[in-house]
Amino acid sequence: MAARAALALAASALRSWVLDDPVAAVLSDVPFLSDIRRGAEIAAEGPYPELVRWCATHRDLASTALDTLASFDVAVLAGHATSPVLFSAGLRDPVCPPSTVFAAFNRYGGADKEIKAWEWSEHDAGQGHHVVEQLSWLRDRVPPGL
Repeated sequence: MAARAALALAASALRSWVLDDPVAAVLSDVPFLSDIRRGAEIAAEGPYPELVRWCATHRDLASTALDTLASFDVAVLAGHATSPVLFSAGLRDPVCPPSTVFAAFNRYGGADKEIKAWEWSEHDAGQGHHVVEQLSWLRDRVPPGL
């Protein structure tokens, strides 16, 4: 889920930025690789602790590695996206901490942006309840037949 959300943001940003042809709408649920350094600093589960272990083992390369990963940070790419977007965040998410999701949301370049923060959710970010939110949100933004 999180990797697809990151790819959706990256694709939307690149299509808006490079092709000047934004997609109709973006659904980004708990995007991974957003504010990567922060994720590494605070995530308790998932891939970020693996990055921390790598940096601890390769201390002399850690700064270079984090600088390189910043080139792929969807919080940076999100600034170039212009399509309507609906984010989700689980406020108890140990894999993609909510502050990393909000980093992408706050930098998102489009004016029509919303985030649904699920207070009691972890990495599932609302599950089926969020699907209902997404369908309602899409109905209001995407023309029939598109």
